[in-house]
Amino acid sequence: MSITVPVDVHDAFSHLFLVGLASIVEEESPDTYCALRWERAGASATVLTSNPMDLDDISVCVHAHVSKYNNLLAMTSDGKYDGGTLHATMSPRLSNIVEASGWQALHDDRQAAIDALDSMGECRYFGALGQPSYWSGRVSGSSHALQADNGASRWEMVTRNKGQEFISGRLRKLSQIVADFSLERIRAGISGEIEADECGNEKSNSRTATGLHAPALTDNVRAWCALIGVSAFPVIPSVCDSRDSTAAMFQISKKGSYAVLPVFKEEWTLARFRSVSRSAALLKAGVSIALAANDSDFTVHDDWLAERGVITCVLFRQFISDNKSAPERWLERGTFTPVKGSAR
Repeated sequence: MSITVPVDVHDAFSHLFLVGLASIVEEESPDTYCALRWERAGASATVLTSNPMDLDDISVCVHAHVSKYNNLLAMTSDGKYDGGTLHATMSPRLSNIVEASGWQALHDDRQAAIDALDSMGECRYFGALGQPSYWSGRVSGSSHALQADNGASRWEMVTRNKGQEFISGRLRKLSQIVADFSLERIRAGISGEIEADECGNEKSNSRTATGLHAPALTDNVRAWCALIGVSAFPVIPSVCDSRDSTAAMFQISKKGSYAVLPVFKEEWTLARFRSVSRSAALLKAGVSIALAANDSDFTVHDDWLAERGVITCVLFRQFISDNKSAPERWLERGTFTPVKGSAR
């Protein structure tokens, strides 16, 4: 059984929408496996399910998923960890915690929220977001010595102006809105029949996509799926003096930040996508493409990627605004580089 939905292979948001949608179906229907396939040169994609599921069935999965997340302790828990303002416990970036008591309270609340999770999908998602780092930076009397953002996912791109944070400022609000949708509204959002941005007040420069593409009106059902798609990209904790590595995202000194995603020749499963997106091979390919930016004939030669059906790598440069105190970030439209293995 399958459904076909409109997407844009040049848009990182579309990639994560597909990954998130398939992740939701597999989480809500544990005996079902999904496969995905790009169609019409990346203008649409097919979602195939091992058990018979039509668009209505998939809409039920999305509604059940967002309704469940809306009530998770991980979504609703708050604390005054900096001594004054309420902050969402599971937001991956909280930079104003200074006192040891604040870090202890955050640790205790996070553990309680994590212990309350009851599915692999939930654990995978909140784990992939990362956490405020208490281990990064220098030991000194300066509150700025601690680099708390270093433990967070690079895929979490909420602009940090006016105390904004990911869980309370974006994900929680989006979940509350989508959980109240009818099945018809969810169905229309998945299928692309409508594009409504209730969370972004229907603005043409809405930030609902949270950096997965440039500010634009973004359907809220698709946005929920795309933000769940971040679960495919775990954070790798490190004690280095730089932000921890995040799967499929990297930074090159003096050249900028990028994301790189695979495009497969035929059908691909979530397991294959996760394996490739977390691989050193894909990261190496992305770096080589970024360094060869002016070479239009550049080709990635990698047997490991080719053997797994990757025919193209899509490189997304990250736009960063010039606001030094709270820079805005989003992924620009992707460029394509072919992947080839050794001739045999």
